[in-house]
Amino acid sequence: MLRQRNMKQILLLPIILILFLIPCLAQVDLPKPFDPELPFADYSPQLPANPQERLIREKRNRRHNLLKQKEWNIDPKRFEIGELSQTTYGILHTHARPEPAIPAASSGVIVVGEVSSAKAFLSEDRTGIYSEFDININKILKNDSEKPLFIGNRITISRSGGAVRLPSGKVVKRLMLPRPMPRVGSKYVFFLKYSAETEDYPLITAYEIREEKIVPLDGTIFNGVVQRELKSHQTYKGLSETEFLNYVQKAINANSNVFDYVK
Repeated sequence: MLRQRNMKQILLLPIILILFLIPCLAQVDLPKPFDPELPFADYSPQLPANPQERLIREKRNRRHNLLKQKEWNIDPKRFEIGELSQTTYGILHTHARPEPAIPAASSGVIVVGEVSSAKAFLSEDRTGIYSEFDININKILKNDSEKPLFIGNRITISRSGGAVRLPSGKVVKRLMLPRPMPRVGSKYVFFLKYSAETEDYPLITAYEIREEKIVPLDGTIFNGVVQRELKSHQTYKGLSETEFLNYVQKAINANSNVFDYVK
């Protein structure tokens, strides 16, 4: 048993090193001390005083821990974000499966809404960063029968990645390049999945509605390069809002996940 546990550690360590210790995949010019397009957090935030809110925050922080299985017996402090940490960007691994552009069947909730605020948080073990966004709902395309939403509701959605400001003022960023963050003040079609445990809506994907045209949030890595596993998202770029919502509604009615746009 001990030998098997040691082997797990040996096999796991290179994977963790690849994910967290590789330098940036791309050098980009970002405003300092932080990128305004990326939510940020203080290194030592105060937990809510309200017991229920505090419990929810602790659960959300724990969900983004690096090591979720204690039997791996690896000290997460070895990968804790600190003054020696560097900004790192990632991409999907080469064996990842293509993802549907319209994940109607996979989404518990599909809404149109505007981002009113954004904030980043550290995971419980301080190895990861995640961001939360408050969304004001103005249209509901698919609802959750067990926890229905209504027009005018405000919900919290979440996505891995963000920036943290260290005590020295240094900012460390973590981001999956093909999965950027929604922008405050912008309107999107959001594909979401409700989490009862953490009382929020992890983001599957989204499409910005910009001047009544559709712009995919996900898929582009940098300099126009598209992540292969998310390329189907780009086929909907430039459609009118009405056209795109019609395609989403058809996918909802068929309870299907749709990949490429078919005219």
